[in-house]
Amino acid sequence: MEDSARRKRDWATDVSSGAAAIGLMVTGVLGWYQLQEIKEQDREQEQSQAALVTNWVEDRTKNGARPETWVVVISNRSFDPATDVYIRVPGDSTSKDLKYVDKFVGQVPPCSRVEVPYGNGDFIVGIKMTFVDSAGQKWRRSEVGVLSKSPYESNTLGGQPAKYPIKKTVGCGGSS
Repeated sequence: MEDSARRKRDWATDVSSGAAAIGLMVTGVLGWYQLQEIKEQDREQEQSQAALVTNWVEDRTKNGARPETWVVVISNRSFDPATDVYIRVPGDSTSKDLKYVDKFVGQVPPCSRVEVPYGNGDFIVGIKMTFVDSAGQKWRRSEVGVLSKSPYESNTLGGQPAKYPIKKTVGCGGSS
């Protein structure tokens, strides 16, 4: 009888130990998933302003005139200014080595867009942009529009920004 009681206690101990181990594993897995979700939310929050700063090219040719007239549009649809804005555009396309020209735009105010005249001729591609958000983080938009943190400490051009026309945007703060 004593042997039977000991087996019941051993069995109960084994079952409770197994349940505790399973519970610990489930807690660990759930904690890991929760941590990943928090990291993703932090990343999205960190990019919240930067994601609303974009650039593209528009044709401003009037009545089909030749050569075409192009502008680079930089849009800041956030409620905070984008500062230290630079764009890098392709330079002389007649050269066999494609040269780039850096243009210092300066600040793009909240809920606005800046139009940087580019010139006449062929359509331009390969525009890069760097800027600093309101938290002081430097960002880079690649030639294809991919947003990433910029590894550079500061831009090297400096100087006074050129004066470009500023217009209000539609859909500020991420709304359309």
